[in-house]
Amino acid sequence: MFSVRAFLACIFLSGFVVSRAHAQTSAGHIVLQTSTILDGKGGVLKDQRLVINGSQIEFVGKASEHATYDLRGLTVMPGWIDTHVHLDWHFDETHHNSNRNNESRETLVLYSAENAWVTLLGGFTTVQSVGAPTDAPLRDRINKGLLPGRGS
Repeated sequence: MFSVRAFLACIFLSGFVVSRAHAQTSAGHIVLQTSTILDGKGGVLKDQRLVINGSQIEFVGKASEHATYDLRGLTVMPGWIDTHVHLDWHFDETHHNSNRNNESRETLVLYSAENAWVTLLGGFTTVQSVGAPTDAPLRDRINKGLLPGRGS
């Protein structure tokens, strides 16, 4: 078994939103026809299908099943990892780094949630924050399934 999180969360497509793919894999069975898969171990797979049930990739290979999504011409790759993020950092109305000391915890949590979502859409499926006070509430909401993502 492969993790859907490792592959699907980082499909870079114009017009194909990661959250749509994630929502559909949670609900059932999909088959992705690909032309190029980067396997995350240095290998490149050509003209393969990913068969996904629920949240698990069950099969990668030459499947005969009809493709739910045709991703030929695009690249499917594992999610990226960023080992040093500050999800609560953001710009103020004057387009400068905000002074987080002057903002409420609630405001910082909202910016953190927004930045986590944008980070996920950018292909990063795993991040390591450096311990901002907003990290725990954000992590807890993700773990409860109330915000997109999969916590640890």
